[in-house]
Amino acid sequence: MIMYYAGADAISKPIKIANIKNVLISYYETEGRSKKITSNAPALGLESDRIFMDSGAFAAYNLNIEIDIHEYIRYLIKWDDWIEVYAGLDVIGNDKETDINQDIMEEAGLNPLWTFHLAPNSHPDYNRLRKRIETNDYIALGGGALHGRSRIALIKHFDKCFKIMSEYNAIKVHGFGINSLDILKRYPFYSVDSTSYLRGTKYGQIATFEDAKIKSYYTGRIDGITMGNLLNADSAPEGKTKKWIDRTVFNLLEAEKMGKFITDLWTARGVTWND
Repeated sequence: MIMYYAGADAISKPIKIANIKNVLISYYETEGRSKKITSNAPALGLESDRIFMDSGAFAAYNLNIEIDIHEYIRYLIKWDDWIEVYAGLDVIGNDKETDINQDIMEEAGLNPLWTFHLAPNSHPDYNRLRKRIETNDYIALGGGALHGRSRIALIKHFDKCFKIMSEYNAIKVHGFGINSLDILKRYPFYSVDSTSYLRGTKYGQIATFEDAKIKSYYTGRIDGITMGNLLNADSAPEGKTKKWIDRTVFNLLEAEKMGKFITDLWTARGVTWND
C-alpha cells in the first residue's frame, strides 16, 4: 500500500529527514501560496518519488469557494513532469457537476483520478461507480473524513463499493483521508492519504506503532527518545524548532511502520500490486 502524506509541502524539512517518498499536496492551498511557486516546481521544497496533487475540492467545499477548472488544467499540464497522480475537480454533493468536470479534464488530454464520494445528505449512486470502473483501473473513494456521516454509514458504504469492485479485475483504489487501522485491515486500498502524522504539530502528541496498534504518548521513553523532550516544544509550524522537527519526524517514521504492516498483511492475503 502506498501511503501519501498530505500537507507535506508545509513541512518539507521533516519529510526530507524521514526520507518520505510519497506526498500529497493540494492545488487549492498551493495556489494560495502562489508566491512560492517559481519556474522550478520543486521550489515547494519536495523531492519525493511520488507527488499526488489533490484539487483541494474538499477545502473549497467547506469554504464555499469555487475553483476554476481551466486554471487547474493549465497548472497540471504545466507541471506534468513533476506530478505523478492528480485528482479530478470534484463538486462535493453534486455528482453531475463532478462528472462534467471529469469529462472536461479528460477531453483536455488529462487522466485525473475519479472519486466516488460519500457526501452529506445524499445517497450514493452505485451505478456511477460501476460505469467508471469499466473504463478506469484506478479510482478513489472519498468519505474518510466522514463529512458528517457516521462510521457505521462509512463502513456500509465501503462494503458495497468493494463488493462491486470485486467483480472486476485489478482495480486500484485510493482512500482519501484514511488513517484508521480497522479500515485499512478491512479493505485492500492500493493507496491512501492522511494528515494523522501531524498530530505532534497540532496536539503535541507522539503516536507509535506497537504490536499492530497505534498508541499515543505524552510522557515516558520510547526507543531511547524522551517523549517529554519531544513534546515540550512550540507546536506552531512557523517555529520549526528542533523539537518540533524531531517530533514530526518521529511520527512520520511510525506511520511508515504502519504502512509496511498493512502492505505485508494484504500481501499475506494474496493482494499485491506490481508498480
